[in-house]
Amino acid sequence: VANTWKVDNYKMNGYDYTSLVTDYRETFSKDGNFSFNWGTSSGTGTWTFQNDDTEIRLTGVSNQSSHTMTILKLEEKSFWYYFTENNDRHEYHMIPQ
Repeated sequence: VANTWKVDNYKMNGYDYTSLVTDYRETFSKDGNFSFNWGTSSGTGTWTFQNDDTEIRLTGVSNQSSHTMTILKLEEKSFWYYFTENNDRHEYHMIPQ
């Protein structure tokens, strides 16, 4: 997962909202640091694998204590995941920047 990723496809509750997040980037470093950048918004935190490497736990990002992402696909050129927030399912299909 260590890479800088950009959005290839983004869906919320099955509806395509990719055009709203085309400039969103996430960087996962090998040392466990995480950052994101989206226009004028950015943040940093840390990441770790959990649950037999099927999930990634982000900690300290945007003043949240923690956030769990479920990995759907993780390969050299694709990183797909989803998370649920306020009963909304957010699914990201990321590719290397």
